[in-house]
Amino acid sequence: MGKAPTGHHGATQRWKQAACVALVTFASTYALADVPAADKPFSTSFEQDEAAPASAQAAGWNARVVAGPSKEEVLTAAANVGFTGTHALRYEAGASDKPGQRRITLFKVKQSVTPRTHLSYVIFPVRPDKGPGDAAQYVAVDLLFDDGSRLSASEARDQHRIAARAAAQGSARVLHDNQWNALDVNIGAVAAGKTVKAIELVTDAPAGSAAFHGYLDDLRLRDEDVADASLAPHTYVETRRGSNANSHFSRGNNFPAVATPHGFNFWTPTTNAGSNWIYQYQERNDANNHPRIEAFALSHEPSPWMGDRQTFQVMPAASAAGAPPLDRAQRALPFTHDHEVARADLYQVRFDNGIVAAMTPTSHAAMLRFTFAGDRSQLVFDNRDDHGSVVLDTPHSSISGYSDVASRLSTGATRLFFMQRSTAR
Repeated sequence: MGKAPTGHHGATQRWKQAACVALVTFASTYALADVPAADKPFSTSFEQDEAAPASAQAAGWNARVVAGPSKEEVLTAAANVGFTGTHALRYEAGASDKPGQRRITLFKVKQSVTPRTHLSYVIFPVRPDKGPGDAAQYVAVDLLFDDGSRLSASEARDQHRIAARAAAQGSARVLHDNQWNALDVNIGAVAAGKTVKAIELVTDAPAGSAAFHGYLDDLRLRDEDVADASLAPHTYVETRRGSNANSHFSRGNNFPAVATPHGFNFWTPTTNAGSNWIYQYQERNDANNHPRIEAFALSHEPSPWMGDRQTFQVMPAASAAGAPPLDRAQRALPFTHDHEVARADLYQVRFDNGIVAAMTPTSHAAMLRFTFAGDRSQLVFDNRDDHGSVVLDTPHSSISGYSDVASRLSTGATRLFFMQRSTAR
């Protein structure tokens, strides 16, 4: 048995293809893209290999593909990228003394509407320096149907029960400036049997509005899956809600923990393994706008302001040669949120390199499963800082140790002991 300090020093062990760990704790300019084939679901994130408008402008109203909101414009989002990709559609409106709609066509399409068809997109209104502060919120995506009618003239409403019209979106005061807002409209409820001919972008800001701009991304027109009514209620819990936050702007400061009711410990992925802001949905994304996990962690954090205590971390790795890097940022693994499951009873993610990690909790423990994609398979054991110790028992594929990690507000926190056993197959 050998002893290794925790903190930025890790103990690594070569494992087989899949390992299960049980841990127990005690106390730009774009060419016009091809129009999708008839009835092929429309989808674009305005990337170079996707549908993008070549030119969309009208008097005092235009849109173009750019890198995304600037650093000065974002509160919690990654700067200079879209919501999911590296580009977004920037809309701009000139000042106007008169009320009235301004409309541009983004795409010409041919897509039938079924009872399950939904329109969805994310929008990032930027608060203008002058004039009414919410002018950039008076924007909405509209649809032109084959019978000449428009979505905005129907009774369609989004998930907030706000009418799917630009004026209604702005006057509802539901959207947030300088943040990505997700919108979903049930088109099938009002237009089943019709065919969408064009996708438009409309502004209907109040008279006297100064010039404004914002961003649009992840525009989708597709049928939604039918919800499985047989699923247990806890499968609908989304533990990432409130995680798109930071120390300057709170949207909950939550993290996607797995835990049992009144359990002793939380287990969570962390995008910043040395911070009390354990998991940030987007802000720390890489150059491809993919979030990165630095560790899977035991946590007792009540809030980022109080800090964490009694922690422990483990991270899968597959270095081509030698041990994984000690630097957390270098060994962090990127992924996309589409490849992530975040529930109270299960967290699972498939990284871009093919490694799959999963966690499920018990009252004083957790089961972690790592499935590796190649011949190299490693685990790194770490902690928030050097206040602890790990003993690695290589012959028995197990570790044991303790953690004295505690923030300055962790009054009464005592030493935490842990033990881990691994199985491989």
